[in-house]
Amino acid sequence: MDKFGRENKSLVFIGIKFLFFVSLFPKKEKQKRKKKRMKKYNILYLLKKQPIKLTKTNDFQTLISIFNASTELKKAHFNRKCYSIINNCKISYQNLERFYKIFRLPKNSFFPLFFKLKKDYLNQKVKKRDEIKKYIFEKMNILPDNIKKYIRNLAKYEINIIKSKKIKVWSKILYPKTKKQANLILNYKKKDWILLFDKFSEEIKKEYKNTDEKYLQKLISLFILDLDIKKYSLEEINKQYRILSKKYHPDLGGNSYDFNLLQKARSVFFN
Repeated sequence: MDKFGRENKSLVFIGIKFLFFVSLFPKKEKQKRKKKRMKKYNILYLLKKQPIKLTKTNDFQTLISIFNASTELKKAHFNRKCYSIINNCKISYQNLERFYKIFRLPKNSFFPLFFKLKKDYLNQKVKKRDEIKKYIFEKMNILPDNIKKYIRNLAKYEINIIKSKKIKVWSKILYPKTKKQANLILNYKKKDWILLFDKFSEEIKKEYKNTDEKYLQKLISLFILDLDIKKYSLEEINKQYRILSKKYHPDLGGNSYDFNLLQKARSVFFN
């Protein structure tokens, strides 16, 4: 019994040792992760990461000269939080003294000048962005009412799917991001809009699983038939089909591509 007891004790001891050594491995991994997170930033890194437009200014060159002249600034290191505060100018001039104390940084003319430069740059960036947004909005309002209706309805459709106002696909495909794109959209013909709506339907199917394909097909086909989304009937679809077939039929001066689109649009409601 004594031998059996001793063997058991030795096995338990080995097991405890094994568990102890195993428990060390994840700790080491955690320590490595912490080290990565606790990456030390310096002012040289901060200067290198600035945008090109900012680096070309005369004031930025003075910043570099201040940095080169100061040994304290060269030795200064700070954490990620401090880096984001400096880089994004999340501090006012009134709180500079407190900022130096908290992050143990030297009181130097470098920081006030950097904040001034970066704030001006960021403000200009925001102004430009607002101007572009305003320009695009004005151009989009010039579009015909029927196109605007379809664009809005497609936006509503995506909102209903995801149940939020962050509409990725709509903003990516149907809403221009630059002035150039906004000007191009104004010159779009019916064919171009149909292709764009088709692209939207394809992308939305890829992005979301719970898409109603039939509803999208109906929307696009109603646009092809020049009918209102809310007010339409099967009789009106037939009437509109007859009117447009005279226009798009290849034998009557039209082309086969447009006529095929028209036939497909009608078949959505009758098949």
